[in-house]
Amino acid sequence: MTDLLTTAVSETITRVLAMEKLAVTASVGQSKEWIHWEQQVPYWTNRIGGFVTDGQHQWTMTIIARLVLSHLSQATAGSTSPAEAVWGYVPNTLRYFNRYRDLKPPALTEIKYLAPQGITINARSGMDIFNIPGQTFTALYVDFSIEVPFLIYD
Repeated sequence: MTDLLTTAVSETITRVLAMEKLAVTASVGQSKEWIHWEQQVPYWTNRIGGFVTDGQHQWTMTIIARLVLSHLSQATAGSTSPAEAVWGYVPNTLRYFNRYRDLKPPALTEIKYLAPQGITINARSGMDIFNIPGQTFTALYVDFSIEVPFLIYD
């Protein structure tokens, strides 16, 4: 028997990756791997930030979606700065995911087990920097927290 929660999580993460590309069309990649590097920017990395349950049928998964805006050693004169780009990327991402709180943009199928209230998303931490393991540069990023409620009756 397939575990219903595992199915819900897998379908949801796959959908979030697809929606990240639709929210920030300039993004060059979306990864389920948190420690991930692309040569070009912007790109997304993702991780599960946690789970909570009501002990009955409601589960809530948090996905931390990181939009890497720049590798600071690669900034070039005359280009749009990552700080300027974030002013567009953050509201576009929030609007897009809020528009499709059911994780069902046009032409995509329904996510099984998603609770009727749908997802919530925020970007409370703003921009920050971090060193990418195995690389010799610092990256500028913004994190989004996506709360995904499931109803699982198994």
